[in-house]
Amino acid sequence: EAVPMDEGNSDWSGQILAAIRQLRSELLAHNIVIGSAVADNATVMNKVLATLKAENAALITVHCAAHVIQLLVRPLLEHVAEAMAILDRIYGMKIAGIHRHGDTRWNYAYDSLAKVTNKDSPQFQALIKVLKTADMAKLEEAVVILKPLALATDLVQGGEANLYSYCKAISDIMTHAGMEKTTGRSEWQSNLCQGLEKRIYEMCATDGFL
Repeated sequence: EAVPMDEGNSDWSGQILAAIRQLRSELLAHNIVIGSAVADNATVMNKVLATLKAENAALITVHCAAHVIQLLVRPLLEHVAEAMAILDRIYGMKIAGIHRHGDTRWNYAYDSLAKVTNKDSPQFQALIKVLKTADMAKLEEAVVILKPLALATDLVQGGEANLYSYCKAISDIMTHAGMEKTTGRSEWQSNLCQGLEKRIYEMCATDGFL
């Protein structure tokens, strides 16, 4: 359940910790022990996880894999900005099956990109008659850049996702970024590599995997 927050109290981490400690006590009364905790990468939640880990060294703390991928995607959106602008125009065409789902979830935009670039889809057949070849090429490039990250997000958000899913998703993204290469990376691959080094390695160290 969501933790009821007192907006007049700026100690957000303290309020969350109090709720977790209350839940922990209630579970212990039934001989149930909390063995792991998952959170996003917000400063407040990092403090919560660090405090819980200090209270119980055996606690496994893991940062949300989907949120880590979200952070990796943000810089890449600059490289597909032209494609996103074209997609905005497509939304205005009111093509069946292509709908704007909001600006906060990049994978919704990816789903639309995948549809309009799929040569077997009715959306592609409708657009190919009115869209410039250069514009379609930009959309296809965006799909190439974002598809592995979309697949990785689906993998870690699946109902049977586990630690292996997390490792597999990150491994796939590392391959997509060309991390094994020393030269020949594109600009977006270099940015993705930098994001991996910053986000993944730091998170793994924080979570005790390194």
